[in-house]
Amino acid sequence: MDDADITEWIDGDLDPAGHARFQERLRDPALAREFLRALHFEAALRVTAQARSHRLVIRSTPDDSISAQYDRLRRPFSLALRNPRFRFIAAAALLALFTLAWVAVAIVAEPRPVVARLVADAGTVTAAGRIVMVGGGRDLAAGDSIILEADAKATLRYADGTRIGFGACSQVTLGDEDAENLGKCLRFSCGELRAEVAPQPPAQPLRIISPRCEITVLGTRLAVASGATEQVQVDHGRIRVVRLADRSAAELIAGEQVDVTASGALAVTSTAPGPTDEPPPVSGLRLWLDADRGVEANTAGRISQWRDRSGQHLDLTQSNVASQPYRVDRAVAGHAAVSFDANDDHLRCLAPWPEFVSYTVAVALRPTSFGQWSQNFGSGWGSFVFHGDGQGGIYAGVGDVAGARFTPADLPSVRLSRNTWHWCVITYEQRSGRGDFSIDGRQVGSKPMPHPRSWGTFRVGRQEQGRGISMGGFAGDVQEILVYDRVLTEDERGILDRRFRVRLELAP
Repeated sequence: MDDADITEWIDGDLDPAGHARFQERLRDPALAREFLRALHFEAALRVTAQARSHRLVIRSTPDDSISAQYDRLRRPFSLALRNPRFRFIAAAALLALFTLAWVAVAIVAEPRPVVARLVADAGTVTAAGRIVMVGGGRDLAAGDSIILEADAKATLRYADGTRIGFGACSQVTLGDEDAENLGKCLRFSCGELRAEVAPQPPAQPLRIISPRCEITVLGTRLAVASGATEQVQVDHGRIRVVRLADRSAAELIAGEQVDVTASGALAVTSTAPGPTDEPPPVSGLRLWLDADRGVEANTAGRISQWRDRSGQHLDLTQSNVASQPYRVDRAVAGHAAVSFDANDDHLRCLAPWPEFVSYTVAVALRPTSFGQWSQNFGSGWGSFVFHGDGQGGIYAGVGDVAGARFTPADLPSVRLSRNTWHWCVITYEQRSGRGDFSIDGRQVGSKPMPHPRSWGTFRVGRQEQGRGISMGGFAGDVQEILVYDRVLTEDERGILDRRFRVRLELAP
């Protein structure tokens, strides 16, 4: 740093770009001390040259930045640097001021807490304004930036084992972990990264903020490519992606990806080879419970809410921890499930239930034990209920008497198998007054049923039958439940069958 640079700064002659470069150079403690000495020297000479009383006060506290001291000392001219003969006159004043300046810099330059360590794997890598040699590393604090040239690769390592690898032409800044106690944060400007994230505290997820979206990670392996379209892929675990422009959100699980464009739907697609499950029909969809997405669980896996994906906001909740079911990751073919015990586990919809008469109800379930009123879900007899019996037989449909619902006598060939995945589809058509029952893609029953009453609510697990009487539980796992306000067409039923076969890894 030479006298000309300092003179231009004092005179205010630097343009914005020059000012930014000057400030960047001041990150070097040695140059900062040199600059501060020059400013104090200027102030002392000004006292002599102008022959007037002037008291210079330097305050130094942990919150007092070097930049603040510069601003207090700055003047619209640079007498000292333009007139060297005054330098000898102010020598005594400079000696005292230099001592104070040294103390100020020492206090301001206290080291910041280390957040992570960057290791350069190849090419030219700059971290916190300095080049990191290949094979070498540099400790980084919140606010430090990382820049990779076209030939570069680098790895950011956190103390908990989290590893984030950056590809060519990547630029990233470490966020402030302490600002809101939100956990690790990266602001990813461009390039590519791959992350292997150790399990994070529930309230402190890793956040990756790109120009278009914010990615929340609790523990997983993922990849992000930032450009005209940002692509996010998940190798393992689950993440939530929120587009910053309109707060549209998508949840991804292992083997899925999403392209984040400037607008339009966030379409989640599969990255895995082989067959993929088709999305379900959406026309008339009133409730969609998918164990892969929308399940809110605590650190022990207890579920307090199962969010409805249909857009109707008919979420199922349970505030009593003792009655909350569990989430089971990768329960079948990489998909999650919600697991209920045979006693008091249950989730219930508290929102007003929509009015409709005709319906299609589809469920993917795995019984773990059998008993009277096991595998319970629905709204109550007279509208819709599904449950099993002690031998794996099924009761399902509308009525609260045998003739108004399917019973094991109506379905003699149907038995649920313990610890085996099944999917069942139950329909009721208002115009014909008939109900149909299918299991594992086969229609096995059809009979007339009475007009159902209003559903009122929806529940999975222990059912309340009025007057404080509870009946049964679920005793098993649920992967997905769909409820429509109409009878699906044959083609739409085929879509559901193909979807469940892939999801449950069942042979066609």
